[in-house]
Amino acid sequence: AILSLRPPLALLRSERIVLCFGAGLSILSLITLCCGLAGQLNVLAIASPSVVSVTLILYHMQKSPRVQSAEIVMESSGRTSKRIKWLTLFVIVPFSVYLLLGAVTPPFDFDVREYHLQGPKEWFEQGRITFLRHNVYTSFPFLSEMLPLTGMTLTGDWWKGALVGQAVLACFQLLSALAVFAIGKRWINDSVAWLAMLIYLTVPWTLRISIIAYAEGALTFFLISSTMVALWWRICTNRPNILAVICGFLAGSAMASK
Repeated sequence: AILSLRPPLALLRSERIVLCFGAGLSILSLITLCCGLAGQLNVLAIASPSVVSVTLILYHMQKSPRVQSAEIVMESSGRTSKRIKWLTLFVIVPFSVYLLLGAVTPPFDFDVREYHLQGPKEWFEQGRITFLRHNVYTSFPFLSEMLPLTGMTLTGDWWKGALVGQAVLACFQLLSALAVFAIGKRWINDSVAWLAMLIYLTVPWTLRISIIAYAEGALTFFLISSTMVALWWRICTNRPNILAVICGFLAGSAMASK
């Protein structure tokens, strides 16, 4: 959806992944929220927009002519050190595996058990999103809470769906690391990008927040990704309003995360 606005610059592969997954997860959470408020928490209502979107995207890619984007990618100051790249990967891969495995372990944190997953569980059992008078913590649904609710609806089971939601929320940290990498690669050089991603992913709080279904992971990702787009806007003279819309969408998603 966001890429259909055609950002007026040539995107790096990492930037494209960040925008695609970030926009997709935010829109999916919005679809789940609307379905829940309408009392239509079912597979057909939630999955249909995604199927239609993918179909339209594939059709558009085949029928539409390629549009050349304005090139404003800054030159990297130096080649990537292969030693830095492989040493970084040697550390990042086990950290990422630990992060994903930790995300599918049973929740034990009070906040997660009492409202981050408890709220979606009760909405799933009711078949709709309503105000839960007995649980003040669920007085409003978060963007991050809609993803476990989506998992519950698609799997048909609140426990399996909760684990699916936790895994998706953990992936926000991997996307944040990729966004950090993209910023470093565009504005400085590849070596800095790899080291920045390594530092971000190995910060203890990053791992801690990844294995519990907190909203801070999604909040962090949308803040970093909106900053990434805002940096493009500062130097772009070709259709900057498009970048402003994308940046505003990501910033709004950060606000909706919690």
